[in-house]
Amino acid sequence: MKVQADEASVARGHSAQWKVSVSAENGSVSNVKLSLATSPSSQKPKFTTNGTTTYSAGTVKPGSTKTLQAQVHIAASATSVRSVKLTVASTGTRLNPGPKTAVPINVTAPKAKGTASASPSASAGAGAGGAGRATPGSGVLTPAGVRSTLGVGGLPFVSAAGAKPGLQPSLSPGGNASSLFPTLNPSGRPGSGGTSRIRPLADSLPGDASLMGAQYAGLVALALAFILSVTRLSIRRRQSAARSSAGPNS
Repeated sequence: MKVQADEASVARGHSAQWKVSVSAENGSVSNVKLSLATSPSSQKPKFTTNGTTTYSAGTVKPGSTKTLQAQVHIAASATSVRSVKLTVASTGTRLNPGPKTAVPINVTAPKAKGTASASPSASAGAGAGGAGRATPGSGVLTPAGVRSTLGVGGLPFVSAAGAKPGLQPSLSPGGNASSLFPTLNPSGRPGSGGTSRIRPLADSLPGDASLMGAQYAGLVALALAFILSVTRLSIRRRQSAARSSAGPNS
């Protein structure tokens, strides 16, 4: 007979498990009966096959093995139990006395439970894709049913100073954003390896064409006015001379 523990330790509130194997040597053994006992006796054992502390295996022939499962449920309130030992005794024809085997399993405290999950209302609100709402006094938009612990002071450029009750804090004016854009540095021709040479484009006309035309027109008008003035003076002189010469004879 062989008894083997499924695990080295078990937490309170769970069941300790053993495997019990029975085989025969040097001939068949009939009327084989197995019985369970534990230490401490407050923890009750049983075979999982029939739920009792005894099991009748009948006749065990050479070369054959019968395997059973035994367990002991450790009560969650059994805080004084540090280990539980299972003892398996056997009886049968030509077995006087029968073999007996004991195997212990350590008992440990139950593991601490994890943090509680979100409430059903919060999960339903998030799963349904409901619109977010602002947590009172925080100014932070959160899904329905979920409360945010992030304060306004933790957000950049947000100031709650001087905010009136019932009004959301406003964003402070931004600073100079010139540092956010890259600086452009003109470089020389690709592959030249030297500094760039920039030559200004020459104007196609020496000056403004409209201005030059106005100047030419003014000069022409001035020349015409000068010629007309000289012509009028010449005509007047000729008329005066003609009158003076014809005066005495008239």
